[in-house]
Amino acid sequence: MRKYILPVIVVVFAVLMIGSLYIIVKSLPELRGIFQPRQTAINVTLPKGKCLTSLAVFNFRPHGDNSDSKYYAAGFARAFADRIYCAPKHVTQQLSFNEINSAIDQSGKDHTKPVSDDFAAKLGKKLGLSYVITGDLTISGSNADISLCVIDTANPGTKQIHKISGNPADLPEMQSKLVKMAISDMKIKPDPVYAKELLQPNFTKPQVIKLYGRSILSTFKECETLRWQAVNEDPQASFPVIRLLEYYYYGPSSCAELRNSKKLAQITTKSSAVFADNSQMEILRGLLLAKQCKYQEAESYLKNAVNNDPGIYRSHTALAYVANLRKNDQLAISESKKAVGLWPNNPYLHALLAESYNTAASNARHGHIHSEMTRDNEIKWSKYTWLSMQEASISVKLDPDCENGWFQVLDNSQQLGRDADMRRAYSELIRINPRNMQAYTSYAFCFSPQWGGSNAEQEKIFAQAEKAFPRGSYCPLIVRAQSLAYNYDRNGGGSVGGRYANEVLQLADEVSQKAGNDCEDAMLLKCRAYVLNRRRADLLQLAESGFNKWGGLRWQYYYGMGLQFAYEDTCNSAYLKKAKVVFADYSKEVPFDPRGYIQTGWCLSHLGKTADAKAQFLKALKLDPTNESARKKLQYVQ
Repeated sequence: MRKYILPVIVVVFAVLMIGSLYIIVKSLPELRGIFQPRQTAINVTLPKGKCLTSLAVFNFRPHGDNSDSKYYAAGFARAFADRIYCAPKHVTQQLSFNEINSAIDQSGKDHTKPVSDDFAAKLGKKLGLSYVITGDLTISGSNADISLCVIDTANPGTKQIHKISGNPADLPEMQSKLVKMAISDMKIKPDPVYAKELLQPNFTKPQVIKLYGRSILSTFKECETLRWQAVNEDPQASFPVIRLLEYYYYGPSSCAELRNSKKLAQITTKSSAVFADNSQMEILRGLLLAKQCKYQEAESYLKNAVNNDPGIYRSHTALAYVANLRKNDQLAISESKKAVGLWPNNPYLHALLAESYNTAASNARHGHIHSEMTRDNEIKWSKYTWLSMQEASISVKLDPDCENGWFQVLDNSQQLGRDADMRRAYSELIRINPRNMQAYTSYAFCFSPQWGGSNAEQEKIFAQAEKAFPRGSYCPLIVRAQSLAYNYDRNGGGSVGGRYANEVLQLADEVSQKAGNDCEDAMLLKCRAYVLNRRRADLLQLAESGFNKWGGLRWQYYYGMGLQFAYEDTCNSAYLKKAKVVFADYSKEVPFDPRGYIQTGWCLSHLGKTADAKAQFLKALKLDPTNESARKKLQYVQ
């Protein structure tokens, strides 16, 4: 019997170990993703919960003999949406105006025109909304009539319709009455303070409604003028201020233009002083800081916004957005999860959570192939990539037209080697928008030589882009140039894009000729081409000009490189000192990117500050332990 004891003990021990491992893997979804085969089907369970206070307000339908009816209808609908959203803290959860417009356009409609009740209900249900609100506004002579329709997307056949009448001058009072009716229909019972605030109109002069309505159908420059006019005509009203802040955030102004805008500073100061408690304005102020690339300040500001109104999902998404820009993955994941918790059936929020997991995966990988990564980093990369894939799959299952969701599926599929999913994501992106430059560029990158692809496969994608855009468009040239500029043949040696340096420069020149010097993408492409072709003086001149004109971290990084090159060519330490400041500022805004520390350390080492340079290289290696550039530079200063 004794001779069997040891084998039995070994077998029992093995069974216990296997069983324990199985329990651990089954109980931790994050770890389970590492061990399961990547080519198996992705089984996602759609969230069962929903946000009962989620809604969208669509443009009202204009009627009557007044030529300005369409402006009143559009303006009143938006003012009504703002009032029922924040008064000044959140009462409901609403998608941004741009998200609604994009969803309407993707459905084949024109977002500037009103939609039917049936269309609104179907779109609302797809987007995870519990309610949608439509309406009709009639202005004839001195009479104003409004019909408000509140639709429960779970029971679209049952509509709550309210009709009120008055004079156009009574529109503010009519808004308060309709807000009270809509809140009752949605069964929302705000506390006494919020209930009182809800009944205070967010405008007092009807002409601001018309001005805003006109701004929707105007050019960008006219839009700015009209919205400032609305603010000046009703200075104590919150609605025109919100819409002006929105213009600056979603409008065409560059980072540098916003930083130098006295008008923006004026309206920001006004909104902070007069409407300090309005959560919607607070979020927009934080996002405007981010658009000026003041990421550190924006992150701090939005943390306060979250604390002041933790139940509003948009403050969490704004903070997650900025955290992703800073590559602050854990904060981005945390805030994205909170947003999903508030509104679990919103496809955009699952796409944002997928993006946050993707940031964490990118931070673990830092562009390395598997053989170059440490074991710990490879485990982190695998875990977060798989979690990102799962969330992205949920987002596109909830809404097949969710662009950001499909972009996450595309990127994660390439990372995980899931070719079928990668091809499908590309197909869906092109279906949603056949002229999506980013879709062609991202897909072409999937076939870069460093990932085992080939030039022949990329050429097919370039041909598809050429066919999709109008004849003579520079967009296909940008797709081709951006793809080639970051190709890297690991077996052939050389630098990233170096093999294609001449072609990229030729394409950049051609794009510049077609697009002109006001096209930021063309100028950035030219910067990349100058780097590849070692056109050092040209790089500094263009990068400095672009940084002053547009601002932004991409220009800041190129400007720092140009200054470093100028130092190498002239040995003038003034260039080096400037470069150190530029890269130190870059690292302040993006503290989780090792490149900023490496470049700052390089400047410090050449300035003779060895200890400070060493500290910078060690910071980079802490973020990316296998970074060859940081390791070599650290050895040099030691």
